[in-house]
Amino acid sequence: MSNVPRGASAAVIVIEDDKVTKLDTAATGTRVRQQGLWLRDYPNNHLPQVEHVTSGGYEMNRLHDVDLSEFLDDPMHLLEECWRIYRKISHPLQTPHRQWARNPFVALNERVIDRYVVDLCLPLGAYAALTRLHELRSEVVWPVQLVWTHGDPILDNVMRDDEGHVVFVDAIPPCPALPSLDVVDFGRFIQSAAGYEQIRYAGAAPKRDVIVDRISTVLNWIAQGDPYSGFNVDQVRASLFYSVIHMLRGARTCRDADDQATMISVATGVLLEELNTWML
Repeated sequence: MSNVPRGASAAVIVIEDDKVTKLDTAATGTRVRQQGLWLRDYPNNHLPQVEHVTSGGYEMNRLHDVDLSEFLDDPMHLLEECWRIYRKISHPLQTPHRQWARNPFVALNERVIDRYVVDLCLPLGAYAALTRLHELRSEVVWPVQLVWTHGDPILDNVMRDDEGHVVFVDAIPPCPALPSLDVVDFGRFIQSAAGYEQIRYAGAAPKRDVIVDRISTVLNWIAQGDPYSGFNVDQVRASLFYSVIHMLRGARTCRDADDQATMISVATGVLLEELNTWML
């Protein structure tokens, strides 16, 4: 048995032969336990199998890390595999709208997201992004249908089960700033396409034209997700909005100053600029 710090999480993870226990700390508060409840309420084979929720966390089945080679050079093959699986997980028929559940879906609260952007951008010195995100929040046409969300389906949170199937770990239960809207999760796919894992683990972002090309691929997946509605520009805009927020969230938890600066640069100089283009 071993205690292993994983990713940017402040949780304690205890790995045993047949199970993994995630435990809250002073830094996480009750976030890990809430994650366990969220996953238990909406079970799926491509999510961790929660075996027991305790007062301080939860127990889940043991999974296997995805080798970094699967996404450090070119993440798009793995990202496409994850996209196909994620769309099945998040289909409304698979996750019925249960407002009566202990963990109900949560709508976007405009005042809360505005405050969230302030609290995120100011410590990072991303002042121009703060102003522009506030302007764009009221211009974006937000989805109205509340759906199940994972909250953080980036490649860094992908593992595999014993049969090699993709499993999305470390879900973030919805809140008014990260609501039950599919565009919140779509923004995570854009974040990975923009090189989040490459910055974090290799210390360098892909070239700008490579990032833009990868983003365009994911935007096509997003916009053409519903064959009956045509190319959905509103989904693209809202997803890009959240991709900026997600990359800045990644920068906030980044331990290396140079990597943090790179993430901020990609968030404000690539993702936000892409959003500005789509808002024309």
